[in-house]
Amino acid sequence: MLTKENGIHFKTISSTNQYLLDNQLPHGTFIIADSQTHGRGRHNRKWYDIPQSTFLFSVVLYYKNHLEQLSYLSLITALCVIEAIHQLFRDLNLPEKNLFIKWPNDVLMLQNNTIGKLAGILIETIYNTEQYKVVIGIGLNWKGVPSIEDDKIKFPPVALFNVDFEKSPSLFIDYLLNKFNEFSIENPYDFVSYKSLIHQYHFLHNKIIKFGNKKYLVENIDDKGFLRLKDEDNKMIVINDWNEEFEIL
Repeated sequence: MLTKENGIHFKTISSTNQYLLDNQLPHGTFIIADSQTHGRGRHNRKWYDIPQSTFLFSVVLYYKNHLEQLSYLSLITALCVIEAIHQLFRDLNLPEKNLFIKWPNDVLMLQNNTIGKLAGILIETIYNTEQYKVVIGIGLNWKGVPSIEDDKIKFPPVALFNVDFEKSPSLFIDYLLNKFNEFSIENPYDFVSYKSLIHQYHFLHNKIIKFGNKKYLVENIDDKGFLRLKDEDNKMIVINDWNEEFEIL
């Protein structure tokens, strides 16, 4: 079980993920930071944060069994983030947010009729002959959003709260750990149990994407956490590599 006692706090750190990758710390150790100087997402893209206004979190877990792909672990993590947010807002007596999972690793939020990126998830692994060391990193815009000048960004950053919100991002830790335990993040091999709930938040369902040089209709997420697509000839393909790039049309 993941507990708050296993946390380490930094005011500033290069990268919460990198710290756990570089150091041999016990299972369930997590890092939180007020700010990162070299935060990153997939494909080594920079993750921007606002000091003390962004939830920056990484946890290290050790798995004995082979993780065929990381997409289902990323999806379960995204589910935990969303369900933790819903519980937080219920406890604060605030209206529920419209949240979505964008396969494989983003949490999106509908705000003012615009879809924006609320959180990103980065999972990195180191393997030896005995176990898999897995580091799960989460960056969530808690209040206010960073200024990013990039015309290619499909979903601009959005924040959970406005800049006047007084509570610290550390408030979210208990909620997230509770959901990690509820959804068995330490034993994530039973993806099927959570698949129907993940489908409720599945942002890409029935959307058209461009993958390679072809267009596809997104059908669903299969039992391994892979993305199932249908081409214009009604043939099915599966994206089983979560590092593949695709464009939402």
